[in-house]
Parts: sequence; structure tokens; C-alpha cells
Amino acid sequence: MKSLFIALVTLLLVGSAFGSGEMNTDTGSGDAYCAARENGKKLQRDVAELEKEVKKVREAGSSSKEKGDY
Repeated sequence: MKSLFIALVTLLLVGSAFGSGEMNTDTGSGDAYCAARENGKKLQRDVAELEKEVKKVREAGSSSKEKGDY
């Protein structure tokens, strides 16, 4: 009875390790991770470009205020 209990606990632990992704051998999730990472990098580049545009607009706005071109 004790050995049966130990076997069940062992199976439960091994099953939970596979289920939690700790020992994930599925290649599909790796592809999704890489795609998400690439999308994140693209978004960071887009944000940087937009920040540059905002800076240009603010500088143009401040220079026109100095000239009195409201």
C-alpha cells in the first residue's frame, strides 16, 4: 500500500512538472515566444520613432511661440 502511494505521488509530481511548462519540449510555444519578442522589439522601435516626432512638434511649437506665430 505504501509503495502504491509513493508511485501515485511520483506520477503526480512528474505530471505537474510537464503540465506547468517546466520541462516543455513543445516547439510551438518557442515559436510563439519568439514572435511575441519580435513584436515587442517592433513596438519599442515604433515608440522611439513617435517620441522623436513628438519632440520635433514640441520644438516647432516652442519656436513658433517665441516668434509670435500663434
